[in-house]
Amino acid sequence: MKKSETLVMVVYYKGAERYASDYFKSIENQSTKQFDLLIIYDNVASFKISGLNVSINEILISERKKPSMIRLDGMRYALKNDYRNLIFSDIDDYFSNNRISLSVRELEEYSFVFNEISLINQNGGLLKENYLHQISVLKYVDSFSHILDYNCLGLTHTGVNLELIDNFYIPEDIIAVDWWVFTILLLNGATGKYVDNATTYYRQSDNNMVGMNKLLDVNRLETGIKVKLIHYDNVMNYCNENNLHTAYEEYSQKKNKINQLKSAIHDKGFCEKYIETVNMNMNKIYKGWWSEILTLDDWRTYER
Repeated sequence: MKKSETLVMVVYYKGAERYASDYFKSIENQSTKQFDLLIIYDNVASFKISGLNVSINEILISERKKPSMIRLDGMRYALKNDYRNLIFSDIDDYFSNNRISLSVRELEEYSFVFNEISLINQNGGLLKENYLHQISVLKYVDSFSHILDYNCLGLTHTGVNLELIDNFYIPEDIIAVDWWVFTILLLNGATGKYVDNATTYYRQSDNNMVGMNKLLDVNRLETGIKVKLIHYDNVMNYCNENNLHTAYEEYSQKKNKINQLKSAIHDKGFCEKYIETVNMNMNKIYKGWWSEILTLDDWRTYER
C-alpha cells in the first residue's frame, strides 16, 4: 500500500541472503522514514523483515524473466501507483544514512540524481572511497552526449523523478539497463545532479563483469563490444521513432566505430596489443562502465 511519494526499489534473488542484512540495515538506518520499499522477489519466496519502519510492498516473480524486464516491472509498479520519486538500489550494496533524504531533496529540482560510490569487496571491506570523485565525474548531466561513450549512472546509486517516465519501455535485449534508462531520459530533456555527500557502497566480486576499474581481458572486451552495439542499436531505433535526427547520427557513428573495433580484434596480435594499451592507461581512460571499450581512433591516442 502506498504511504509515501517516494519508492525505493530492490530485487531479491537467490544468493542475495549473503548480503541482505547489510542492505536492510542501511534501509532501517535512513535519516528519513518518508518512503516506501518495493521488494521484487525473483523466483524466491518472500519473507517477513523485522525492524523496518516503512511500508513494504512486494512483487513475486515465479517465471523466468530477464533482469531488464524485472526492473521494468518495478518501474511500472511505481508509475501505476503514482509515486513521484523512484530510488534505485541493489540488494548486494548498501548506502549512507542520508542517501534517500538527500536524493528526495534534490529531486525537487532535478529530473534525476546520482550519489557518490565507494567500492567494497565481497566481505564489505573498503577498496576505494569516493570513487566517482576520483574519476572526476561530471557534477551535472544534462545531455545524452555526456553518456554517449560510457555510463556513470548505475541502478545502485541513482533516483529519478517519475514525471519524465510516462509510457517508458525497456527493450528486452538490452544488457545495460541503467545506461538505457538514463539515455532515454536525457534524450527527453532530463537534467541530473551529482550528490557528493551521500554514498552507495558498491560491492565488487571476482566474477563481476561490470565492476568498476577492473583490468580488461578478452572476455570483458567482447562483452563490452556486445553491450555497446546492442545499446547503440536500440537507441538509434528510439531516435528514429521519435525524429531525433541529430542524436541518431551520433549514435550511428558510434555504432560504426565499435563495429570496426569488433572486426579488428579478430587479429589475435592486435587484440592483445589493444588490451595491453588499455590496461596500461586505465587510470586515464576509466570514466564509468564501458569506458574502457575504446574506438580505434581513441585507442590510438594511448598507443605507444
